[in-house]
Amino acid sequence: MWLIPDDKGWIQDFPVNASTLAANVAPMAIGGKLHVVITHEVSPWQTNEQVDGWNKQLLTYFKHRSPEYSDTFAGLIGSACPASG
Repeated sequence: MWLIPDDKGWIQDFPVNASTLAANVAPMAIGGKLHVVITHEVSPWQTNEQVDGWNKQLLTYFKHRSPEYSDTFAGLIGSACPASG
């Protein structure tokens, strides 16, 4: 489940992958514009297409849950890393 804090506590409503957890959220400047980089932990993947799909699902979810990000940031970057479990 995707875990993010909100004003009511932790939300656990994004089933990208059973072990998805935001490992890092950071800004990154690209071409003079700020982007948000979200690195999330995932279980082992079989193909690049599979993990690319998880990254896209994560970004779609983030855009839906936090549309105001675009007031400050030019874009989002999803990055997966193996779960440290």
